[in-house]
Amino acid sequence: MPQATNSSKRKDSRTPTEIGPLPDSLLFLVGPHRSGTTFLHQALADTGCFDYISYYDVTEFDRLIVNSYNAQVDQILSRLQAELASFGATRDIDDIPIGPLQAEEYGTLLVRSAFQLESRNNSSSGDYDFLDLLCRKKRRLSKENQPLILKDPFDFYCNFMCIARVFPNARFIFIHRHPFRVINSQLTAERRLYERRNAWYAGLDPTYATTFDHMPRELEARRQESQSDAATQKIVARLSKACEYYCDNIGTLATERHLTMRYEDLCASPETEWVRLADFLQVNEFPTHKVPVVRGREINVLPQATAMYAKSSDLFKKYLDMFGYRDWP
Repeated sequence: MPQATNSSKRKDSRTPTEIGPLPDSLLFLVGPHRSGTTFLHQALADTGCFDYISYYDVTEFDRLIVNSYNAQVDQILSRLQAELASFGATRDIDDIPIGPLQAEEYGTLLVRSAFQLESRNNSSSGDYDFLDLLCRKKRRLSKENQPLILKDPFDFYCNFMCIARVFPNARFIFIHRHPFRVINSQLTAERRLYERRNAWYAGLDPTYATTFDHMPRELEARRQESQSDAATQKIVARLSKACEYYCDNIGTLATERHLTMRYEDLCASPETEWVRLADFLQVNEFPTHKVPVVRGREINVLPQATAMYAKSSDLFKKYLDMFGYRDWP
């Protein structure tokens, strides 16, 4: 876990009944890594219509209520801002800005490492009590009891139906992107994380920080692995399994509980997609000036991603057909 910025050793109660009730509305944003979930997550948070998990919430989770009670939040936010200013303007793996109140994934708080995608479990591994506690804390600290947005890309990997059963009142926004683009982007991000130390990521993932700072042999082994065909094979295998799971199970989730969108449509027609979101979320005064605009950037196509996808594209046929994707984007 990240080191606390607060010198107080007192922590919040971990008894749900002492914290309070769950939020009236839970909204899970679900999609594979590098499908646009982070962009959409922040765009929704920026509207001011929703509560969400921030970098501050992650680093100060054990003391969120105590910090508020002791009027220490502003002081801690200032410290975090100064710390993050030394990290750079963005997350480095993309152009998403960083800051103490930027939206973050709730999965970074779970007792597991985010470092290795292929070995990390999703929240069906028994973390629902923790997620329940997180939601209750956010509800207690929310002045307006706004809908709470929760995002962890690992929920896409054969897990969203488990969440739907555990939280029967939760709704879902699914965002999809062409599988080849997802594979290529995941491999690019993984390699970049191994090439140079990412201070923002190190603050969220202690395994990553420890490996970079104290385990040079392990770091070099992971660097080499990220350049291998095996790394791409793992990404393809996990993503294809998740896409198949989605196709086989989405029909059992009540239509009123979910909205499906494509990242490509969000880029091409943001106003239209924003209207669809507002209608699904039942937001009467969705700020029109907050319509997100995706800034295009040059995509570096990796030969290994191209070769591996060419061999494996048949695994995605059902998914490609469901969303009207061609074999190649």
